[in-house]
Amino acid sequence: IFIDRVRDYNLLSGYEDYKIENSNPCAEFFGNAYNSCNLGSINLYHLVIDKFTPNARIDWKKLQEITDTAVRALDEILDYGYELQPLDENRKCIDDWRAIGLGIMGLADMFVAMGLRYGSDESICLAEAVVHSIMEEALRTSCQLAKEKGAFGKFDWEKTKKSKI
Repeated sequence: IFIDRVRDYNLLSGYEDYKIENSNPCAEFFGNAYNSCNLGSINLYHLVIDKFTPNARIDWKKLQEITDTAVRALDEILDYGYELQPLDENRKCIDDWRAIGLGIMGLADMFVAMGLRYGSDESICLAEAVVHSIMEEALRTSCQLAKEKGAFGKFDWEKTKKSKI
């Protein structure tokens, strides 16, 4: 893991007061001091329609719906666990940043169900499209949550625009 790349390429890299300083043990989550590991995963295998047939394909609408639900659920977990945080600094970090992490699992199984060779050009393009779709929908849902509940405490559009993602 190249920590400089992790620090430079995240949605909060435009904020000088947000610095990635830690990870969870498996390193799928990186955060600033006092952040929590609030993670969820989307099982891609379950998004394949007509598995193991020539017509196998991704249910893109279902992927969007699941992404929306997952982002909302992870956001609710921040509220649910707020008072259970052991330190005032943990609660302040939630107020300031409201960090969540949404990932994937079942990528290889998805490829098998669709008859794609792992690492082929087609599988790489599909993986890119899936992750792009998740990112786009997660951002859309996050914007909607900001309209409904207010933006995270340190939100500043000018700083967000400076982020490299």
